[in-house]
Amino acid sequence: MTNANTSSVAKLSVAFVAVAMMLSMVAPAKAATIEELQAMIAQLTAQLASLSGSTTTSTAAYTFTRSLTVGAQGADVTALQNFLIAKGHTIAAGATGYFGAQTAAAVAAWQAANGVTPAVGYFGPVSQAKYNASVATTGSTTGSTGSTGLTGGAGSASVTTYSSDVEDEVTTGTSEKVLGFKVEADDSDVKVTNVKLELNYTGAKSTIVTRYFDAFDVVMDGEVVATVDASDLNRDSSGKYSKNVALKDAIVKEGSSNKAVFYVVAHANDAIDTDDAGTTWTVTASDLRYTDGSGAILTISTVNNNADVNVTKLSASGDVKVKYSLATDSPDTQTVKVDDDNSGDKVELLKFRVKAEGTDVSFDQIKFTIATTSANLSDMVSEFILMKGTTVVETEDTLSETITFDLDDEEMIDEDDTVTYSLVAKMNKNTFSGASITATLLSTNVMDTNGDSVASGRISGSANGDAQTFRGDGVTLAKTSITATDVQKTENNSTAEYAKFVITFKVTADGDDFYVADDVASVVGHITGATIASTTSLTSTADKSGANFRINDGETESFTLTVETATSTGVTIKHVVDSLTYGTSTNATAFSQAFESVTDWTSDAVILN
Repeated sequence: MTNANTSSVAKLSVAFVAVAMMLSMVAPAKAATIEELQAMIAQLTAQLASLSGSTTTSTAAYTFTRSLTVGAQGADVTALQNFLIAKGHTIAAGATGYFGAQTAAAVAAWQAANGVTPAVGYFGPVSQAKYNASVATTGSTTGSTGSTGLTGGAGSASVTTYSSDVEDEVTTGTSEKVLGFKVEADDSDVKVTNVKLELNYTGAKSTIVTRYFDAFDVVMDGEVVATVDASDLNRDSSGKYSKNVALKDAIVKEGSSNKAVFYVVAHANDAIDTDDAGTTWTVTASDLRYTDGSGAILTISTVNNNADVNVTKLSASGDVKVKYSLATDSPDTQTVKVDDDNSGDKVELLKFRVKAEGTDVSFDQIKFTIATTSANLSDMVSEFILMKGTTVVETEDTLSETITFDLDDEEMIDEDDTVTYSLVAKMNKNTFSGASITATLLSTNVMDTNGDSVASGRISGSANGDAQTFRGDGVTLAKTSITATDVQKTENNSTAEYAKFVITFKVTADGDDFYVADDVASVVGHITGATIASTTSLTSTADKSGANFRINDGETESFTLTVETATSTGVTIKHVVDSLTYGTSTNATAFSQAFESVTDWTSDAVILN
């Protein structure tokens, strides 16, 4: 056996004995932490492997640009620690990037072994010159793939901020990406092992983080690599919260095309106190620690990698909206028959829609304003009814200008759904012909899914009903068609134009037989746009009774009104039908029924040139 082999075997024996002694001391002594002991085991194992010739170690020179002593941190400290460990000097915690007492002792041992005085553990210019000379003499050898599972050797990482998909507001009961950053690996793959999360709020509201947040996730390329409960964050004397969060399997491949996107995701509490709503917290990701392909543990102290996030109640969130609108089939202005002898006729006054966005909503109170031309609403209406389709939601018999429904059960509207409601009046027997009611939606006490009132600024729209005029026995009018044409007429050897309007409508008798005079005065109308003479005629499918058309009770007859104007030039005119006069027996002018609404009973324009 050669002296060299004998020396190796001796060293191996000593190392094994050291490992055994260290392991035997773990349980009773408990002087070192588990992490320190694991680091010592890993170091001794690496030394054994080196002595047995199974691996080689890189001794490529590192360029130091500053003196290193206790308290220093950074990649240069890591390089020094890796060098000392490779030379057989013990640093129990491993290459952490922090120059502590263990590193100082290892430097002192190396200084003593290499003739650097004083050997006090200060790695300054003299020690660095000795280091450079020793590395230059030794040269470098080719290292084999280590146990990190990462491709490459000594590498580095860089961090840049990233704001895509990052939200500056998180609402109760939701989760949002509140901070983003990218990590790029150079010269080797890197494994991001830890990131320090910090949260800070210095305003006048509550500074207790658990009143706002439940937990935080760290997400890498869409996968959750860490989760920390808000209750596990540590608070310092200034009120700042922080936690060094360990990441799982956060490996970033080398190269600019392999940048990994990281997000911090905040999970807001389901509810927060109203007084705390609107609080802005600053979220920071700092001190990112990673391992490179050589096994070195490095730290990046990121700068400006923070974002502000506003914590709001869901009810005040910009995503939450409640919209009111008038239903397309809400009753237009019209005259409605009410029984002259019996109470109980039901008249729909208003139909409206409520839409929820951003949350489920509910309400248990709804109000309407009621305008009437009658002095006493109670003379006309016995109660109001809130309907949802054919279902009665609630009734209210306390009658005033404001009708309030206090619901026994909350009305629920799912997110993105629209529900249609209607307001119905239950009428007394008719003693108020000609009076009208107009209903308008005033408000609801709409709440979000957490039971908080939706902010007024998140509620929009309106639902204003049209006037409903009431009558007893009478007639109902329905439009069939209205045509408007210009007609050429030869007068005094020249051609002139006149307008011709043809209005066809139906009349239904309700409650009695009614009569309409065959006189053109039965239909009242007027021409707009110009003052121009006209002639009219009235025909009907109804039977004649003397000089009247008779419409039997419950039957419908058609009428045609024809209006022809005088000739004219340079005018644009329309014809409007206003009302129909009718009566019982021979008194055919006792009553008047309006053609409603005006828009429906107005013709198209005719241009006379």
